Amino acid sequence: MGCIKSKDSPANPAKTIQVVENKQQEPEPTAEEVEMRKEQFCFALEGFCEMGDYKSALLSYLDICHLDTKVNKTEGGFTYSCFEGFFPLYYKVSQDKDLPFYYLQAIIWNYTWRNVLQQGALLPAVGRSYREYGKLLAEKKKKISAIIYLELSQAAGDAGGHELLENIISGLTEDEKKVCNSIKPSIENLKDLRKTVKFENNTIAEIYIKIAKTLTDYKKYSEAMILYKRALDTYTAGNFQSKNLGEKIGLIYYEMGIVAKSKNKYSRASVYFFLARCLTTDNLQADADAQLRKITPLLSKSINYETDCPKLTELLTKDKTETEESYEVLINMGSTLQKQGFKEEGACFLRRALAFITYKSFENKEKGDRLAQVLLELSDFYLFKKKYSKAQFFGERAAPLVKDEKVNDLVDKLKDIYVENSKKNPEPLIPAMVRKLFDKAHEKKVNAGLKQQPIHPLAQIQQKYDNKI
Repeated sequence: MGCIKSKDSPANPAKTIQVVENKQQEPEPTAEEVEMRKEQFCFALEGFCEMGDYKSALLSYLDICHLDTKVNKTEGGFTYSCFEGFFPLYYKVSQDKDLPFYYLQAIIWNYTWRNVLQQGALLPAVGRSYREYGKLLAEKKKKISAIIYLELSQAAGDAGGHELLENIISGLTEDEKKVCNSIKPSIENLKDLRKTVKFENNTIAEIYIKIAKTLTDYKKYSEAMILYKRALDTYTAGNFQSKNLGEKIGLIYYEMGIVAKSKNKYSRASVYFFLARCLTTDNLQADADAQLRKITPLLSKSINYETDCPKLTELLTKDKTETEESYEVLINMGSTLQKQGFKEEGACFLRRALAFITYKSFENKEKGDRLAQVLLELSDFYLFKKKYSKAQFFGERAAPLVKDEKVNDLVDKLKDIYVENSKKNPEPLIPAMVRKLFDKAHEKKVNAGLKQQPIHPLAQIQQKYDNKI
């Protein structure tokens, strides 16, 4: 992130942090004040990194990122620049190695659709994000997945991961080499195409699908899903403008349903087959219907999509594409299904809706409220699944956008998440924005005349490992 020093910047980073600390109890800053803080932040960040104080650097990143999001009422370009800037810092200061993954996933989707709509202007950012994700996968010993992303980064013109790619390939087993050799022609085809095509299009999506099908044949289902999701992202971004890619999106849903079924994730598979059935025609529609009927008896309880989701079924079947209206219904249905106990199905709808609402709110800040709703719902789901890092990721993203009536709910959730995450990361990094919400929730309870509540376990952790912000 390019930071420019100003003659008005403070003499040292400690003063910048003191300014932030002293202002925490003051009214929320205006947009103009946030812009001034960005310049101070850039100066302070350089100082922190030079001193090796990566914790303060990370907390400063989170602070300015959340302030900008709050003032602008949505996540914008600066948000994702911050995501890209601070995810490596988590590796330096936190024992939680999952959070960087989730931030990179958000970065990849943002850069993907923006690169499509801007006709290749963000290709270097796309390649860079693929490379960094490949590195994280390599550290987790997911060799084939890492190879895929590093190859994608090279196809996008980023050569930064070449040495790592060669090292991973040299350490493959014979079976892994067979898999990689089977997809190599398609990878080379992709690289040749990318020499002239700077953004993902239908032809590139078809190559992704071909690679995914090959990986499925080798029962590399997780790796196949990577490519199906890349194809789905490509078609989705294109469909934001053309509105004529519904059938292709339906095809991807069908293939993702096959993969989910092969991994015994029947709830997810049922959602994918339902969406495929709505968006496709003729033989593929019949196949999706047949697969959905096979899946239903395997579920402990199942949804009758026609009667339980009538509006969504009607819209998708009639339009044969995904529209703003259908995405809005996806959000509502995702929330409803979660409340009815269909957790996996509801979350599947919400994850799909998130792809749209992150795009739409980026373009129209009035959709920031809907983005907050989806983030909160997904945080709830991952807390229910005891995937605490992912719950924290979505909860902290929601923090700058949450409405007053939802503050107590988010605060209670985040406190529980931090306590659980403290078991693997004993020094919880709690952003300033979240701490402000803690104070606001406490004040609301006091004003409501509630009696003194039992001390939450997080308070004990904070007392022992308090962080200056």
